[in-house]
Amino acid sequence: MRRAAARVVIVLLTGLVLLGVLVPVSAQALSWAIVPSPSIKGEDNELVAVSCASAGFCEAVGGLTAKHVTSPLIESWNGKRWTMTKAPDVSGQLDAVDCTSATACVAVGFGIGPLAARWNGTRWSSVPTPAEPNGELVGVSCTSASACTAVGEDNSHRPLIESWNGTRWSVVPSPGGTFDLLAGVSCVSPTFCAAVGLAGQSQLEPFIESWNGTRWSIVPSPRKPTGSLAGVSCVSATSCTAVGTYLGPKVNGKLLAESWNGTRWTITPTPTPRSGELNGVSCLSATRCTAAGDYRPSSASPLRTLIES
Repeated sequence: MRRAAARVVIVLLTGLVLLGVLVPVSAQALSWAIVPSPSIKGEDNELVAVSCASAGFCEAVGGLTAKHVTSPLIESWNGKRWTMTKAPDVSGQLDAVDCTSATACVAVGFGIGPLAARWNGTRWSSVPTPAEPNGELVGVSCTSASACTAVGEDNSHRPLIESWNGTRWSVVPSPGGTFDLLAGVSCVSPTFCAAVGLAGQSQLEPFIESWNGTRWSIVPSPRKPTGSLAGVSCVSATSCTAVGTYLGPKVNGKLLAESWNGTRWTITPTPTPRSGELNGVSCLSATRCTAAGDYRPSSASPLRTLIES
């Protein structure tokens, strides 16, 4: 779950950068370039999530591991370069971040239990979360500086959903059962969020919950395919896209994409390489999304990056 969450959030950078400028496909000449970023020598440096509030402000989070001890790693983008930012002095890793402005970011992750931190434009500080030993938060979505939703799993392997009101975090009841896990969440208003993940211990199925401003409820996934959803992006209460992968002897590694129209989720066909998975998605509108992940051209091939539009 934690490794999957790391993949989910890291590929969101793909969507953010690729969709930064909306111009006709015929006029685009898109290319990727490596941008230098600082690392501490002699330690494992890993960034697993990024959020940009503008072209001149981004925050990337992850973990710094030395002698088997992990602490939060945070880097900031000012439009010209990445610099390492002082992180809260806690044990653990940050797995997700969402910035609504250059002075308001929220990051979540896990250590001994769920972790949460906030950025106020000057510094990052640790924020207490409700006690959930061995629980973890792996996804977060904010509609404002005082309204965020984070998802993950609790210490009983049930869905964990927490809400931030600008002052404190509180647990929000989830209807999911044991081994129903949440990996991603997307909120468009105080009255609508969609969260996705997987259900089951051996026979895995996509798991979806929806927030209506009052409570979370389980939403049926079409045809109950064997598989899981890793990321979701909503542009309105009637338009969401979720991505993941099928799991099973006949379709193992087949790409899975689902769409929400305000009434129900339906499976959306995708170009499918021999074996692959989509780990994250970012949408600008109901008709413009970018999803990213990886695939293998053959059973003996190493993983290659995969981006679909």
